[in-house]
Amino acid sequence: MFEPFIEDDVPFEDYCKTMDDDGTWAGNMELQAASLVTRSNICIHRVIITMPLLIICFVFIDTFV
Repeated sequence: MFEPFIEDDVPFEDYCKTMDDDGTWAGNMELQAASLVTRSNICIHRVIITMPLLIICFVFIDTFV
């Protein structure tokens, strides 16, 4: 599902191994994948911006991780 969006022509398996390392930066695509795998919505609270970033993959779930 997400393989076409991997940048820098890195093989998908190598990209997934890199994402498994502690301290690796993750963006919206990784957060959406985490939401789908855990079957939960994700709410990110940011210091500078007052509105939280919501990753909503499941409309029927009322709780956020």
